[in-house]
Amino acid sequence: MQFGPELSDNPLDVLAILDSLGLRRRTGRLIAISCGETFAFYLDRGRMLMASSSWSNLRLGRTLIRRGALRNDRLEHSLVMQTTLADQPAIGTILVETGALSREELALAIEDQCVSVLARTLELQNATFLFDGEEAAPHQIELVKMDTNHIVDEAMNQIDVQRQHQTMRRLMPSPTARLELSTAISDVALDLNDDELSVALAINRRSPTILDLIQNLDFDLMRLQRALIRLRERGILLATEDS
Repeated sequence: MQFGPELSDNPLDVLAILDSLGLRRRTGRLIAISCGETFAFYLDRGRMLMASSSWSNLRLGRTLIRRGALRNDRLEHSLVMQTTLADQPAIGTILVETGALSREELALAIEDQCVSVLARTLELQNATFLFDGEEAAPHQIELVKMDTNHIVDEAMNQIDVQRQHQTMRRLMPSPTARLELSTAISDVALDLNDDELSVALAINRRSPTILDLIQNLDFDLMRLQRALIRLRERGILLATEDS
């Protein structure tokens, strides 16, 4: 079964297609291909067994290193060992059997990998989706039966967090931009919370930069960022780069 849609940037559009292809009920391999990238999910009656990706940073070894569960030298040693063994067991099996990793740590990493691969898949545009009910999971991969609904929820949460960070980066003024209010502070003071009012008052006094605010306000950076973004979202805050 194959489907090549024109997609919006809404991950729910992709999720609906994956569900129609059997993400939560079929057994086999579900593939997404876009711009030379390939993502695959192996399913057993709708339960996700594993995910794979053409992106090296989404592979299991990289996931283990990113989580701090494994050192790079232990991974490289296990990969070399895998090539010397006749049956080429799953890299996760080797890591557990050699004591480099506990089975619990491995299971958590595989789930993390599935979440990351699915999150990337849900943001694909103009992708081709295929389902092969005859394709079994490769024996070189450690299989862990997971709750597909949980994986989907976590992937959607990951996308939400990523988009929030993107919004913050887009709305945050440059550290050296001069900050000004677009209106008199008396016109908006009653609509501001305590943090927003403190920041607005500091900006109203001297058209500071973010660097000035960091020095003069007793706020941590995240607290200051939230107040600045809320002010900018409502059009109260203006930022001008010095020429």
